[in-house]
Amino acid sequence: MSISCEKRAKDRYANLDVIRIFSMILVVLCHCIDKTILDVEHTEKLLNFAISLQPLTKIAVPMFIMVTGFLFLPREWSRESIKKFYLKNVLHIVISFQIAIIINFLLKPSFLGGGYKDYYLLLIKELFFLTKTNGALYSSWYVYFVIGLYMILPILSVGIKKIPCYLILIIMLSIYYMYFINDIFEDFGIGYLLYLFLGYIIYVIDKKIQQILHQRQIVCLGFINLIFFSILYLILILNQIKIYHSTYWYNSLYIPPAAFLLFFGIYCIFINKRENKLLRIFSNICYGMYLYHIIFIFIYLKCIHLTGVYYFMCVFCCSFLSCLIVTLIVSFIPFLGDLILNANNYKFLQRKDV
Repeated sequence: MSISCEKRAKDRYANLDVIRIFSMILVVLCHCIDKTILDVEHTEKLLNFAISLQPLTKIAVPMFIMVTGFLFLPREWSRESIKKFYLKNVLHIVISFQIAIIINFLLKPSFLGGGYKDYYLLLIKELFFLTKTNGALYSSWYVYFVIGLYMILPILSVGIKKIPCYLILIIMLSIYYMYFINDIFEDFGIGYLLYLFLGYIIYVIDKKIQQILHQRQIVCLGFINLIFFSILYLILILNQIKIYHSTYWYNSLYIPPAAFLLFFGIYCIFINKRENKLLRIFSNICYGMYLYHIIFIFIYLKCIHLTGVYYFMCVFCCSFLSCLIVTLIVSFIPFLGDLILNANNYKFLQRKDV
């Protein structure tokens, strides 16, 4: 039988939790590859190993943004819901990000080298968003993007519902041409709106296919998407090894279709999975892991003395597991988890409907 739309509206999307967790693993993988292979002396074989994984890791951030588009663009907004959204989402993200900047400030001289010279002025600038963070939080460019995106998200959500689907597709194709094919604009931030719209399109497709397809058919559709993704990924790897720099970054023309196929494939495969406590708990700490994982990577870069693939594997496993355990523990501490990670698993477990 097909899944009732009313029933799905009441359920949490467990498949989106799977996508979040998978994307977070890819983010840690990406930065470990950067720091253990690409930023040091490497052999050609080791470089090819890194290049073969890099296209997959570049899909992580697009999938995070697609989850945002899926969840927030279809929403119906009122004055109260907008106020609640800014207080619960935007303000909490800003506060937890500023705390992460302070923690970075305290740890940086110890683990990353350097000292406190001019740090106080730099800290003030970072807290008031007058300069980009650096050092252990260099990956936080995405947080700046999310804060800006969330500020205009209700406006985009209201506007997109008044635009016909064909016009949305024209806008998406225009963004794809300007930012991925022709690379007309240097500022790539607007290019990420394509992924936001892709998330919304998947939401619309999801409503349609659940009316006409059975659960097993939807799961089969998911596997078909993953097969097409595998073919595209193989083409991307072969192309990337030949011309490394032109296909390496996020604006590769392969990334949007690859992100869509992977996202939609995972979404369909887990379509009939109801809310899972464990998935929800790990999904809740993904933002916190994004804020702090790079600090753990820098710590293990200094502590582990290996070379090649073993160095990469040890740094990746230790950084991911350490960050996971620490953020998981903090997320269960009342108030502290909400403040530092924007995730409170203690409150979540107290809910009667879980």
